[in-house]
Amino acid sequence: MEEVRSEMEGRTDMQEAARANRIVLQEFQLHRILIDLHNSMKTGVLSVKTPVFLKKIYMDKGEVIFASSTWKDDRLGEALLKGGRINLEQYEESVKIMKMSGKKQGTIFVELGYLTPKDLFWAVKYQVKEIIYSLFPLQYAEYEFVDGEVPQKEILNLKIHLGSLIYEGIKRIESFTRIKSELPDFRSSLSISIGTSNLFEGIEFSPLQKSILSLVDGKKSILELVDHVHDARPFDVLRSLYILWFIGILKKNGSIRQDKEPEKTEIRKGGTMWSQENVLM
Repeated sequence: MEEVRSEMEGRTDMQEAARANRIVLQEFQLHRILIDLHNSMKTGVLSVKTPVFLKKIYMDKGEVIFASSTWKDDRLGEALLKGGRINLEQYEESVKIMKMSGKKQGTIFVELGYLTPKDLFWAVKYQVKEIIYSLFPLQYAEYEFVDGEVPQKEILNLKIHLGSLIYEGIKRIESFTRIKSELPDFRSSLSISIGTSNLFEGIEFSPLQKSILSLVDGKKSILELVDHVHDARPFDVLRSLYILWFIGILKKNGSIRQDKEPEKTEIRKGGTMWSQENVLM
């Protein structure tokens, strides 16, 4: 009851702030939006706006190539500090020089020897990914996709693998009610799907996800699968099930548990039929 009240209060605060800023909040599910844009091979900019920030995702023919943000915590120095790539003293020194010289912070990191030019490219890619990851847990925002050529002078084309981006981003979702609403009824039994999207080809499953997949037999319900994993928090198991469900590895057998013997299932990946044993390798 307290969790529900807290979520409702948080939503109300966001809505009140949105009204004050004349922002029209909509239900927002970044993973589904990105897949729709990918399938349509869209080129343009997805803008996501809340009362506190404006973030943009740049796309070229359905692929994510860059992102930007007005949120201070998304700046390069802050991102690298939180990621453990620089220490606090290095961060403070870079900010001091940046204010005095007007140079870009990334350039300063290289000049001070904190990063190599190669490291800087990695750092920018890390920063861009973190900007996008931060949007996956967001449930309400004003957003708009504008078709058109991406302004190449304003961005660095990073060519980020969309499947991996979505896979990692979904891990950031912490809302139980959201996960529950998108999964089948918890009494439903699950089995391995015959065929998955090429978008998620090459994804390396976590030990927990492999453990869950080893238990999927077409009979066990979501409730039973969560109950059978003893070395992880129930919510972590449920979130892993949600990830596997969303990327197409799992499918629903029926609205309630089935007692009949399940059919042998396989996964098609990269043009090859994969058995459940292959998935767990």
